[in-house]
Amino acid sequence: MLFSRRPFLQFWRPRLNSALPRVSRLVLWALLATLLPAAMVHAAAEDPIERVSRATAFVKQTPAGEGTAFCIDPAGLFITNVHVLNGLNMLATVPLVLDSGTPNERTVMARSLSSNNEWDLALLKVDSDQELPFLPMLPAEDEPALGTEVRAFGFPFGTLVDARNPSITMNQGRVSSLGRDEAGILETIRFDAVVNFGNSGGPLVDSKGRVVGVVTAKMAPPADRTSFAVSLPRLREFLSQPGLGLHVDPIPWKDRGEAADFHIGLVTDFGSQKYRPTRPDRIELDLSADSGQTWQTSVAAVPDDAKEVVIQAVADPREEIKLLVRRGQGPQLKPGELVPLTDRVIAPKVKGRLSDAARLIRIPDDKVQIELRSGGAPRMLAADLVDGEKYLPDGTWNASVVHIDDPHVGFIQARIRGLTGDTVVRTIQLTFPLAERPLYAGFPGDPMQLDKEGPVDAISIQVGLEGQVTFAVGVMAQTPESPAGGGPADATDDEGLPAAPQLRDITGLMVQFPFGQVPPGEHSLAGPFVRVNGRMWHYATPATQEHPPNLLPMELAEGTWDCDIARDYAAGTTEKELQKNEVQIEKTEQGIALTLSTPAGKRASYRLRFHPVEPTAESP
Repeated sequence: MLFSRRPFLQFWRPRLNSALPRVSRLVLWALLATLLPAAMVHAAAEDPIERVSRATAFVKQTPAGEGTAFCIDPAGLFITNVHVLNGLNMLATVPLVLDSGTPNERTVMARSLSSNNEWDLALLKVDSDQELPFLPMLPAEDEPALGTEVRAFGFPFGTLVDARNPSITMNQGRVSSLGRDEAGILETIRFDAVVNFGNSGGPLVDSKGRVVGVVTAKMAPPADRTSFAVSLPRLREFLSQPGLGLHVDPIPWKDRGEAADFHIGLVTDFGSQKYRPTRPDRIELDLSADSGQTWQTSVAAVPDDAKEVVIQAVADPREEIKLLVRRGQGPQLKPGELVPLTDRVIAPKVKGRLSDAARLIRIPDDKVQIELRSGGAPRMLAADLVDGEKYLPDGTWNASVVHIDDPHVGFIQARIRGLTGDTVVRTIQLTFPLAERPLYAGFPGDPMQLDKEGPVDAISIQVGLEGQVTFAVGVMAQTPESPAGGGPADATDDEGLPAAPQLRDITGLMVQFPFGQVPPGEHSLAGPFVRVNGRMWHYATPATQEHPPNLLPMELAEGTWDCDIARDYAAGTTEKELQKNEVQIEKTEQGIALTLSTPAGKRASYRLRFHPVEPTAESP
């Protein structure tokens, strides 16, 4: 509020003149003339909107992590949301823009001291030689009431508007609901001021500019005037707790049962006279490799002034791992297709365990290929697998490939507790992966590599099908040839017109099927695939932009190609021989096309082998 000097003098001059002697009046007027301008400047500086604007900073991370933070202590403590920091590690830095969008804007670096994922709160520290503008909080004995007028400050949309640091925005509303926990403590504040992404982490203040909450989320349209903030009781409790963090070097899958160093970071000095978290005297580390079904606990004392505690522990001590083995290959799971098995050595010759494999694939000659998660693919006789009949019951198409996985294996849950005496002063939980155990050995979008280099003289395909599919081998497309010898790309013909580009044939294998039909082949989490020369080809995932995804380019041996076909299984017939309309073959100068139509449109499985035909010797 700004004071006006004229009404003040008009009111007090006659009263002072009549009540005081002349000398006293002169002294008093001189004193007022000195103090009044200073009081007016102080009042102007205390304008709530200006104070909140100066104490609120733009968090300049990435488009997925921009947001708002605000200062709560002149020592440089800032509050924001965890999700704004986009996975920032403890003591890592993030840029804050003070006075963003104004001529006085400046960027400072802030360190992450503490975070609470459950409450979506994070504490940052800016080291500054000067005291920074900060916001007072609503006193602990007070809390906002329904209908209280509130204002949300922040930087909605960040730099998306014009790529420059944005100016601060204020939206006004009222408290519409107060959410409490079972003990009656205020947890969340619902209010009807409009906020958007970028407002996250900003202050929610009352009409006096006092913080009443931390903006954290909003409802989607049409309820976009329903917004949420974390309450002050939660914020104060967060500020009383030490910062805890965990760092562990990647643990290879093969070393999951060996002891590893777990580095637990500890922050108990926020550099503030007001906010001093409780320092724990010991740390407890709980680890679980089966989604919390079992835990192992390690304890370490916290030395004086220590900023890190190192605990040695085994990431995954289980001797038995319950795995889920999926036999079926259709897009939908069927009863009996998920089989629980205990991890064990299944291939003594390669020391391979069931949990080391991503898939087991039947291949011709009663052999099995084991696709390891580390990337290898050894082959062996099916009879050499230990208890192989449990997961490879027969050779039909719907049991020819087995997927092996366990939702628990490969991910470790960690729970860290800081204790002072018997009191838990802070608990954090997080999950981290073990290294070298991807879901599949090769990413589906990677180009499929065939065993043979140079021209391919045989293409073997294993495919399960319900309906119809066409496989074609030969010249599938053409692409412009690059200029030879580095010549100009804009060559002209004899008449000076642009010359027609030279086209190069693209040869290979193509798969096509009717729109709306269940895709042929087998189905993994990455989509449908067929086996080509024993390798997995995800034909629905593009590997490059040079050709459609259902084309597998390869150099083919010269000659006229033919195809051999055998059916292994058919649900629509008891006949072992191929039926009249089950196979159609079309040969052209460009290649060969084979169309399969399963009996009665029901499930069937086939083995195909495309190969060039030996030329027949002509009679003299």
